[in-house]
Amino acid sequence: MNAAHSLTRGIATALLALPLAAAAASPVTATALDYTQVTEADLADHWSLEQADIRRYRNYMALEGRFFYTHLDPIMVLGIIETDPQRQARYAEQYLMAERQRIKAQTAFAQAVGAAQFRLFGKEKYVDFSRLPQAAASMPSHPPAPDSAPRPAIRSLPRLDPAGLQAGDTVDVLVDAACQAGCFDRLRTLVQTPDVHVLLYGRDFPDAAALVTWLEAGLASWTEAERQTAATRIQPRHFDPVVFADIASAPAPLVLVRRNGQLVGRLP
Repeated sequence: MNAAHSLTRGIATALLALPLAAAAASPVTATALDYTQVTEADLADHWSLEQADIRRYRNYMALEGRFFYTHLDPIMVLGIIETDPQRQARYAEQYLMAERQRIKAQTAFAQAVGAAQFRLFGKEKYVDFSRLPQAAASMPSHPPAPDSAPRPAIRSLPRLDPAGLQAGDTVDVLVDAACQAGCFDRLRTLVQTPDVHVLLYGRDFPDAAALVTWLEAGLASWTEAERQTAATRIQPRHFDPVVFADIASAPAPLVLVRRNGQLVGRLP
């Protein structure tokens, strides 16, 4: 028994010594992580800034900006901390031009997504979430204010005389590709009313480009002065089922009038 016990202890001691021996032979070291360093010259070139601007930006971000402005780009940060009016104006212009380019790229991609949606899936019915079974047992996510007036049904809106349009009014005009003379006669009347904004919605057009093509073809018979006015007053839009909630199938042209943001009537 003593011999067996001694043998067992010897094996256990040897096994316990193995990790220690391995650790002594192969020490564990932390893995070094190498990050790609962006130089001042690279940042300056990317943001169209001077290297001195980049140094100032980095110094400020290291001391204070990291607590407040880590989500902002260098141009905006430099514009915020700049105290010289002329330099701040330069940063403002630079930021504005860059932002316009970003918006242009984002909207171009959004249009590409919309075109892909139509190409891959065609025309799909709009989803009325209020008709889903869950809606009957749930509260509205944004209930109206207690003193707010209910949204009027479009079909019950009063019919307004076109002569009653006021400066600053916005009209939502719904057209379709088959509507020609009637739609363009109505558009001509609307753009002749001073300071009335025309939002043109196309129903059943494959994309925004098709609506623009329809509009340009119809404007070809207008005078040069009328076309110039139309270019500044008519804004083509994607069809919006929310704008024309319960009347989207009405014959074109359908014209809704908004005054100070409120739907006040429709033109006959």
